[in-house]
Amino acid sequence: MPQQKDIVKIAIQMPGAYPQLIQLDQKKPLSAVIKEVCDGWNLSGPDNHALQYADGVQMYITESNRLDIKNGCILRLTKAPGCCAEDLYKGIQSADSGVRCDSLKQLANVSTDVTFAQEFISRDGHVLLVKRGRFLWSPLIMTHTLTSFFELMDHQIVSWENLSSVFIKKIASLVNAKVCDASIQRVSLALLESMVQSGRALYLLVKQEVTLERLLAHLQVANQQIQTKAMALLMALLQTAGDADRQRDRESSCSVTKHPVCRVMQVVREQITRTLSSKPTSLELFKNKVNALNYGEILKLRQTERLHQEETLALPVVELKERLKPELMDLIRQQRLNRLCQGTLFRKISSRRRQDKLWYCRLSPNHKVLHYGDVEEDTESPAIESLQEKIPVADIKALLTGKDCPHMKENKGKQSKEVLDLAFSITYDVEDYSLNFIASSRADFCLWTDGLSVLLGRDMSSESMRSELEILLSMEIKLRLLDLENVQIPDLAPPVPLPPSNYHFCYDFNATEQ
Repeated sequence: MPQQKDIVKIAIQMPGAYPQLIQLDQKKPLSAVIKEVCDGWNLSGPDNHALQYADGVQMYITESNRLDIKNGCILRLTKAPGCCAEDLYKGIQSADSGVRCDSLKQLANVSTDVTFAQEFISRDGHVLLVKRGRFLWSPLIMTHTLTSFFELMDHQIVSWENLSSVFIKKIASLVNAKVCDASIQRVSLALLESMVQSGRALYLLVKQEVTLERLLAHLQVANQQIQTKAMALLMALLQTAGDADRQRDRESSCSVTKHPVCRVMQVVREQITRTLSSKPTSLELFKNKVNALNYGEILKLRQTERLHQEETLALPVVELKERLKPELMDLIRQQRLNRLCQGTLFRKISSRRRQDKLWYCRLSPNHKVLHYGDVEEDTESPAIESLQEKIPVADIKALLTGKDCPHMKENKGKQSKEVLDLAFSITYDVEDYSLNFIASSRADFCLWTDGLSVLLGRDMSSESMRSELEILLSMEIKLRLLDLENVQIPDLAPPVPLPPSNYHFCYDFNATEQ
């Protein structure tokens, strides 16, 4: 007799039939459970059927996630993932546009499930969508096609870097189009954001195809979803560019000498501009004013002008910031949850402080379960099914950091400040159990503690969140002020002027030195 805790009381539905109320034995193979359900409705071919949640995120039930089923759950008997994938693979190639549209619509919905996604991708269904996505179908079919492709790729079963430049340019052209269906542009922006985050090669290609002017134009449309997606893409581009700049600055010593030169040039330019604005009547007067306007005087003028400007704009800007904060905080929260879904590699540190083992942790796509498990040294992003251990988010009781973590208390006084600043833990069940982390960087620490706080319904508190919020607020304020000043952003670059007839105005530095 199975123990009572292994029995789950559930209801199973099927269209056109009365529900079955069963006691699910969690120790019985899932295939045997499905056969019993099929027998109850006199259905043949149990291998062609599967169980699926009827409410909420309609995930397939598998051997790896069946323990998430709770008492009172309502499941539905449906096509097996392989059968569904095969039918939709054929349906999206139908000559009948109605069948094709319905198949793509269903594909966009079911592709959020990783079990189905694996079946569809194993048939090269994602490759078929890429081929179809190159052509101009009706807006509805195009939206379903791109949405299906995005959901499939979001599981990270295949790499974004396998995409052809032709397809990427096609997606970029949809973002650049001045007249385009809003749903198509929304999912196209999301696709480009994921491409940019996947690697530098795709970042460079997207940067080349999508101009800043077009992104700024998207930020000013009335559609809030497009605004949000455009902002997310812009942030991804800026972050990747910043990472590249920081990396380049570490390998290139010449960058250290460029910055002072740039500052001197800016000061000289400001000296000349401010002096000319006073309309000097002679060259001698011009020289005297330039010499009097030294760097210290320029700093004083800048400070006075800035204070005057801040006094004029302070109150409206503060009010606007408060109005913008909730929307931008939602954007940061979503980014944190997306990063948790991508997962992170952590190291286990032994009592001898040897970094000897690796483990991986990631959040399920429906944000309900943390999956984790040991991995090998060369593992980059393991599939969620390969992570054997799991903790339901609903069971998490507390988030601890630093010296409050159980694994820091065990070695009290032996841990360096660097390790303490990267340590965090979650307690679950009745707080008798804990999952202990040591992040590889402060950035990962901030991402995970923010993301876990979001899952627990608490406020994010990391320095990264505050920095990103300030960047987003500053950028959004500047964009809003552009509107107030009636600054028109041109769609095309201004024409390049013709070259001069001669270059006699050039100054020969070499001749002077000699």
